[in-house]
Amino acid sequence: MDEADYYQAWRGHAEGVEDATELAVAGGRIADQLSWVFVAGYQAAIRATFTDAPEKGWGSFAVTEDRSGELPGVERGTDGCLYGHKTWIAASRHADWLIVKAGRGDEATYCFVETDEPGLILSHKDRPGMLPDLSQGQAKFEGCPAQKIDATQVAGFGRTEARMIYIAFLASVVEQQQLQEAVDLLGRARAGEDFASLSGGVQALRQDLAGSCFADDPVWQRDQKLIAMYHRD
Repeated sequence: MDEADYYQAWRGHAEGVEDATELAVAGGRIADQLSWVFVAGYQAAIRATFTDAPEKGWGSFAVTEDRSGELPGVERGTDGCLYGHKTWIAASRHADWLIVKAGRGDEATYCFVETDEPGLILSHKDRPGMLPDLSQGQAKFEGCPAQKIDATQVAGFGRTEARMIYIAFLASVVEQQQLQEAVDLLGRARAGEDFASLSGGVQALRQDLAGSCFADDPVWQRDQKLIAMYHRD
């Protein structure tokens, strides 16, 4: 599947699943490559973190800004609109809405924006360095209307994202390979096992798959760093 195919499949099979863990499972089961495993986990993590986020469509959490300072970061004006730039938008060609961090530090706010709003310009990168099958882009805000969203759980987004991507990965392996090891790990993840313990098992599975089921799959070999990057010894 390309991104458009997976987007349609996700909307048909996963959209509307209310529990974030089960949303990651549903999206993972239909993911036939690691780019879509990322999307499945990412969508679940966004909804677990921002409980007011819509059930429908794909969202992207827009945080990254230009470190050089050439492109000014996003601020929320006194008119309630957003101004500035975000430099990484995941699934930029199919994102239906964004959650945008505006400002910095304790003064930061988080805003919901639909991608068809006036004042929002999305552009797309030609050759992303990681997960190149996933569209990735930038956002420019020129007085874009925005609605504040509850962000009381935002500090935990990174941990939540890692867990949800693991869950989507395990669901994908279960669906594609029917490995008992993956079945057992997915059960442990669903039960809320400690992340460090779960991560060791996931990485052992990844290494086994790299040398067996996916040994001759150059795309899988290229993208497996998505799973490896979340592990901490």
